[in-house]
Amino acid sequence: MMSIKKTDCPLLQKGMKRTRKTVTLETKMLVIRKMEAGKKCANVCSSLSLAPATVSTITANTEKIKQLAQKTAKLPASNVS
Repeated sequence: MMSIKKTDCPLLQKGMKRTRKTVTLETKMLVIRKMEAGKKCANVCSSLSLAPATVSTITANTEKIKQLAQKTAKLPASNVS
């Protein structure tokens, strides 16, 4: 049987859920460019207001994100009148 660990976060203690923050493709590409330029994770996190886990996940999925960026760049613009 697993025990439930209490958290120090007062919001989670009251039963409120954390909200998720959407990271755009442009922001992901910016993170990748900064990391490839040799910036440290802590610097990227503070400059873009992202959690270290988010930056780590983005760098781990670099190839998938680059492929997605190439596909979206090739899509034609829709004709919206």
